[in-house]
Amino acid sequence: LCPSFTALELSNDGRVVVGDEDDFSGPTRTQQAAVWRDGLISRLSLPAHATRGDAAASRAVDVSADGTVIAGSSVWNASNGSPPEVGVVLWIDGTPSLLPEFDIDGDAASSTAYALSSDGASVLGASWTYSPSLDAGGWLESALVHWIYRDGQFHSLGTVPGDEFVGGLASNGEIAFGSTSLDWI
Repeated sequence: LCPSFTALELSNDGRVVVGDEDDFSGPTRTQQAAVWRDGLISRLSLPAHATRGDAAASRAVDVSADGTVIAGSSVWNASNGSPPEVGVVLWIDGTPSLLPEFDIDGDAASSTAYALSSDGASVLGASWTYSPSLDAGGWLESALVHWIYRDGQFHSLGTVPGDEFVGGLASNGEIAFGSTSLDWI
């Protein structure tokens, strides 16, 4: 496709490929959510965050069977004593929307998408909070919770052991599966 485009998933007919494109235009490399359609790669537009403005980076991770819904995540850098923030973005027919924040014990949490059902109606993802860390020189992720977002609501799957979760959804979006660094779930 393109040396700077990383393909992560494709629609059933293979006409839509999603992933990210490396951006070397600034002082550091960033990733921007991108889609390959009809032989052309284009970056996906991002919704602005209500309090943080434009995203620093983004990634598209999955696409519906017909290619009309794309799921991904956007990252906003740490600023003014606040930790970095990650939010789930759905692009429906090219129009981006940011999923609502998932609360963990009353705290707004960052979230990332892992998979999308084939009809584009359900998203598998995870949310976490940050705690300050002097040892790490910044922020540590904590309180990781996995969920399915369907019908405008989060359905918590609870916590799973380990990290580095990789998963998927059944085509109807009602069954999630995956593995962590410790075990299959």
